[in-house]
Amino acid sequence: REEILRGVLSSNIVGFHNFEYMQQFLNSCIHILGLECSSSCIEACEDAGGTTTKVVTVPLGINIAPYQQLMAAETTRNRMAELEKTFIGKKLLVAVDRLEEKKGIPHKIMAFHKMLQRNPELASECVYLQIVESSGSNDEYTGEDEQIQAYYNDTQRLLTQVYQMVGEVNSKFGTIGHLPIHFLLQDFSKSDIVAVFAKAHVMIDTPLRDVLSRSAHEYLFCQEDGHGTLILSEFSGSAHSLRAASITVNPWATLEFADAILQALTREDLDFVELQRYGHKHVQEYTLKNWATNFLEELQTTERELESERLQIPPQLDHAKPVA
Repeated sequence: REEILRGVLSSNIVGFHNFEYMQQFLNSCIHILGLECSSSCIEACEDAGGTTTKVVTVPLGINIAPYQQLMAAETTRNRMAELEKTFIGKKLLVAVDRLEEKKGIPHKIMAFHKMLQRNPELASECVYLQIVESSGSNDEYTGEDEQIQAYYNDTQRLLTQVYQMVGEVNSKFGTIGHLPIHFLLQDFSKSDIVAVFAKAHVMIDTPLRDVLSRSAHEYLFCQEDGHGTLILSEFSGSAHSLRAASITVNPWATLEFADAILQALTREDLDFVELQRYGHKHVQEYTLKNWATNFLEELQTTERELESERLQIPPQLDHAKPVA
């Protein structure tokens, strides 16, 4: 860890998209290397690579241009109308994930199950749509690489667990003609995903650990009418920037997670509308382009500061010349 930190500190600027990550980095420099740090920089010293390292936070976003085009497309609008007819009279909850342990899919199903156990009357009033990108996870693997084989085995084990949990919920709370959970392991077009985000009443994006909750940003942007609620994991890299636009939960705390789902489904307070409007505005302002622009500005500012420090250093004395 010391070698990694010293290597990073040889840079003049280190950027994070999350304030929490920046604080963890500064704490590591203090406790592991014993350095003195301010809230925004680490002073030059031998253990810090001999340079002053500026530490900044620049929120990361998504490129909204493709989603603007998709939202305006006729195919997407038609798909929205189809979804309204399909789920008429029901609250739609949606989650879109890759089939990975860190995405916390079993934790979502467990919390939804607990919510239905406490409120069985809601089983016929809502549908939880869990979409999982296939990425070849259901194809048989016949290779020889041990790491790939281990990853494949873990994926299949996770998939089996999810199938069992979905089956348990549907067998207990399903009826003829209605299943509370729809689990879809397949790839969908972007227009389909955008249409689902636009019409979903609740978005569940609760990874156990993630850098950027891309689905959360996409959902907030697609919510033009402001009727949806985002449930976001406190362990997500986007939790700090989107906390004010969501219900933040610990995905490991099943009971609290279930309460959050119930709160999102039965909300009547206008504050939830304000949450969504704030989130929609935030995603439009803090885009990928905005992130790149801000980071370049930080680089230019750091360059000017370093040049100013260099000019303040007195020139080296030439001992061969007599002092006047």
